[in-house]
Amino acid sequence: MAYNLESLAQILHQLLLPDHHSRRPWFLDPSQTSDFQSLLTKSYFLRDFFQHSSSSITPPQARTTLESRIRDAACHAEAIISSHLADKLTIPRIKGQRVMIPFPDLLRVINDIQFERILEDIVKLMDESHQTQVRRRIDSTTESSQIVSTSQFSDLNPDQIVLGLADDLIQLKHRLLGQDPDSKLEILPIVGMGGIGKTTLARTLYDDPVLTPHFDIRGWVTISQTFNVREILLSLIKQVSPEKLTDEIIKKDDSELIVRLYQNLWGRRFLIVLDDVWSPKVWDEIKTIFPDEATGSRIVVTTRERSVANFVAGNDEQHHMKFLNESESWNLFCRKVFVEKPLINIGRKIAKGCRGLPLAIHVVGGVLARADRTIESWRRVADDVCSTMANSDAQFSNILSLSYNHLPDYLRPCFLYMSTFPEDHEIQSSKLVNLWVAEGFLKPISGKSLEDAAEVYLKELVERNLLLVCKIEAKRNVKTYIMHDLLRDLCLRKAEEEKFVFVVGKSIRGFIPSDAAQLRRLSVRGCNREACFHESVDLASVTHTFLLNSLNCSYFVDPDQPHLYVFRMRLLKVLDILALKLVDLPESVEQLVNLRYIAARFQLDSKLPSSISALCNLQTLIFSQEQYFGATVEEILFEMPEFLRHVRYKGIYPLYHVRDGEWEKLAVQENLQTLSYVAVDNQFPKILEATPNLKTLGIFEHEEMSLSVCIDLSRMDKLEVLKCRSLSTYPKDEYSTLLCFLILAPWLKKLSLRNLRIPPKWMGKVGALHNLQILKLRGCIFRHLAWEPSEGEFVELRLLVLENLDLMKWEADATHYPRLEHLVIRDCGKLEIPCDLGNIMTLETIELHRPTLGLRESARKIQDEQAELGNDSLQVRYL
Repeated sequence: MAYNLESLAQILHQLLLPDHHSRRPWFLDPSQTSDFQSLLTKSYFLRDFFQHSSSSITPPQARTTLESRIRDAACHAEAIISSHLADKLTIPRIKGQRVMIPFPDLLRVINDIQFERILEDIVKLMDESHQTQVRRRIDSTTESSQIVSTSQFSDLNPDQIVLGLADDLIQLKHRLLGQDPDSKLEILPIVGMGGIGKTTLARTLYDDPVLTPHFDIRGWVTISQTFNVREILLSLIKQVSPEKLTDEIIKKDDSELIVRLYQNLWGRRFLIVLDDVWSPKVWDEIKTIFPDEATGSRIVVTTRERSVANFVAGNDEQHHMKFLNESESWNLFCRKVFVEKPLINIGRKIAKGCRGLPLAIHVVGGVLARADRTIESWRRVADDVCSTMANSDAQFSNILSLSYNHLPDYLRPCFLYMSTFPEDHEIQSSKLVNLWVAEGFLKPISGKSLEDAAEVYLKELVERNLLLVCKIEAKRNVKTYIMHDLLRDLCLRKAEEEKFVFVVGKSIRGFIPSDAAQLRRLSVRGCNREACFHESVDLASVTHTFLLNSLNCSYFVDPDQPHLYVFRMRLLKVLDILALKLVDLPESVEQLVNLRYIAARFQLDSKLPSSISALCNLQTLIFSQEQYFGATVEEILFEMPEFLRHVRYKGIYPLYHVRDGEWEKLAVQENLQTLSYVAVDNQFPKILEATPNLKTLGIFEHEEMSLSVCIDLSRMDKLEVLKCRSLSTYPKDEYSTLLCFLILAPWLKKLSLRNLRIPPKWMGKVGALHNLQILKLRGCIFRHLAWEPSEGEFVELRLLVLENLDLMKWEADATHYPRLEHLVIRDCGKLEIPCDLGNIMTLETIELHRPTLGLRESARKIQDEQAELGNDSLQVRYL
């Protein structure tokens, strides 16, 4: 499709950067600058044309053919340029030496991609009224006007109202509560086709404020088609066990986990939801964990298959979902899209055409929300709906395809990229954004970074109901997303049709597609070691993206062994092998000069090879190591290219060791936005000088390190997220050295503190941060085990998380957190919630994990008092 032009344009733009970018190890042959500029100009023109004017091409099949030609041409050009860069930049050279990159075959590249022929064909296929205008644009196109203006989207506020399910809720609530509170274990299957609302109904019941206090323990696990019994068991243990999920528990075998779960559930009234069960086999594997006692316990199972419901529930009554009636369909439709009076009749026709399937109404509503608000535009959508529904074989799958057909070109690769993730996988927002940036999907938006542009794209996909928000920290701050099963099926189908990605299952041998274009992206699923070690000339010459999911390798692999082929894919832009344990990162990584994103894991005594600094295009660097202190990172990171944007360490906390007198030689990382976690010592202020534009910073202290200088963040005017933690053990009456020497940035929006002894009055400094929206305190120690905020503090705080604190006294009222929306408390054995916090007008939820009786009672008292005052919206959740 035409969206491939964006990636090509970014590579060309990078090649054409002025030579004053002296840290770049190459410079372009000046005699070829004009040819590259011409190629870039044509790429921009074609990209913008297909976004704004391609509807003038007739017939529609011709547009599809042209898009396919452009896709192949852009991919071909990008492969040739990337391959040539890899050839030239991997030749041994003196450190710091810059290389001129001539492209002797540039004219062949330009001729091969045939952009001129494509431009002429576009004119021939257009109707007469547009031909003159487009010819003029082709002749006068320049490199200007590259900034794309994007409409401002409304605030993220997903519709949480469940329509058409009132009767279902009443029936199932009655069964869950039961007439006899000590009745035997009962299984409640919810059965219906995909997209009819089974999970929505189950989630509404699970979070119901009347039901949550009725059960001692609750747990939710999504099963899916490709289930993993061990992951199911560990997920349930994490939710129902009073203990934390320690390494000792994780190492136990499945039979031991089953016994532990049975013991945790024994004698207690529990509610467990098994969502999206496809096979009776999973029930056979886990049914022994549920005690069949007279405690009033319930298990809710959602499934599409009646045979599964019969197998799991036996003689227990099944609940079968019904389609929405015409009135309910219209009401839901009006919830999703505003219908003006002239559009009511055509709107009713569209809603009726969705045949009562809620997901279809959501998706079509998303299409209309972005379409022109004219009768003609809506009539086209109505005709599409009716034509797809007329085909009984296609049924609802084709109506979902409308959502893709109406996507603008710039959103299509972002949607298709979801096919690289496993089913029912929670996708981290930050990871998704970094991957999109590395892939070159994002167009620049005036005044915004590429990461900000990605957030705009994510909002639009949510507004189109193609992506679901899964976890939210606070408004505007989404942590994870997930995709509905039916939409994921659509995504996989379209990705295959467009040769966007090749998804590898259990084996790669014998399944390599004949069309090399489909191998540009590989997504490896399950425990597939073979795909990492498979040697193929095709893979080496075309693969730009390699994503490894769910391998969970239990042993370390030597990356230098000849059959670990992934490090010989010289065109790679994205390499995510966190699921594979490496002995270390090989020096040969320097061959991957096109790499923009790398995520890898290696053993505890490994060090970064100096060759990492040769990755001159790198944007995101993620390393995981199985230790928490002692790793060192030499000055190599500050020899990295100016494109570096994110550096994250997981389980590895490095020190920057730079020789005396070398600090002044270090290049400033102007584009670096994320650095987390790094150790703080007396040299750390110089790190801050070299990273002036950080948005996210993670720092830690250790008792073996000395700190006697001020860590002043007040001049970091872009810093929004700060994470501080300690690996020290504090003597009695001593406080965190890090916090004592830390001056906070006044623009902080999120602050996380872990395992720190908080100095007296220090929380007052935190409360004075008037932009702070999220505060997380984990394992911290307060003086006198008390926290007493002052009036006027935390004026913008929306989310407060308190975890594993030994607080005994918390004196606060509604004036201290006037805009608080969510309160989360985990494993705080001596804490009770101040009663007056219930009077905070904005408070929506109180979430309690493994609460003590006193904490549970204080939350219940607040909820009861608010209910008496007419505030029924406050939810208290027990997890």
